[in-house]
Amino acid sequence: VDPSQFSDFESFINQVIGVKNKSAANNSSNGNNSDPFRSPRTKVAYTVNTPPRTTRRDIEARLTLPLEKAYQGGNERIRLEDGRSLEVNMPPGMVTGQTIRLRNQGVGGGDLYLKITVEPHPLFKLEGLNIVCQVPVTPSEAVLGGQVEAPTLDGPVKMTTPPGVRSGQKFRLGNKGYPNDAGKRGDQLVEIQIVTPKNISQEERELYEKLRQIETFKPRADLIR
Repeated sequence: VDPSQFSDFESFINQVIGVKNKSAANNSSNGNNSDPFRSPRTKVAYTVNTPPRTTRRDIEARLTLPLEKAYQGGNERIRLEDGRSLEVNMPPGMVTGQTIRLRNQGVGGGDLYLKITVEPHPLFKLEGLNIVCQVPVTPSEAVLGGQVEAPTLDGPVKMTTPPGVRSGQKFRLGNKGYPNDAGKRGDQLVEIQIVTPKNISQEERELYEKLRQIETFKPRADLIR
């Protein structure tokens, strides 16, 4: 052993008799080692990146239906703005402004609310649970009365008008209206409209001329005295 390699005499003696330097022993006991796996007291923490949970949120969608479909209900396939396609069992008797709740079809397990709009119909008009429609009749049908066909949401039905019916006069078809949530239906109100022909045959013209000569009905009698 070369004594000149040691800074003091104590270090030299310790080397000769096999005693480690205190500072080296301390460094070893304190675990100042570049390799953490050599120390049993070293703990290594690992972080796993997980995607954040989607916040539960309700969403709304709008659905426009023809009156016949809103009346009948049944399966309807709808496409949402997010690209999803759903088949929904619609209840019968839906009306504009009604909301249908679909559970767990929103964002993150939320609900989907369908806002219903019923399209205007060319024949039928809803007034509460009653349905109003106009039925045209000819002058002869109005004078003589008889059976005429009236449209309903269940298909055409025959109704009888009395002789001398007037334009604007209404007749009630019971239980032919719109259903409510309990299944009870309103009535259908049929409004008569007398329609005169624009084009008539020669035979019809001759009959109208003859009728004008023999008719006794004077609708303006009270206007001119």
